[in-house]
Amino acid sequence: MIIDVCQTILLVIYRNICSVIIFSFHSHYSSIYIYIILLYHAPSIIIFSELLQRTRVPK
Repeated sequence: MIIDVCQTILLVIYRNICSVIIFSFHSHYSSIYIYIILLYHAPSIIIFSELLQRTRVPK
């Protein structure tokens, strides 16, 4: 339950970051560069979600 909520929140944050990156860099860089940025930041978001799951240990 809590893990699902964390994952949905992280998905919303990740989509907001993706949209901001696309809107800010679309006029300067190609879409391939944007995909490289997203692939570069994906592992950090996965690690962040794992840290959130570890901190929310059920008592």
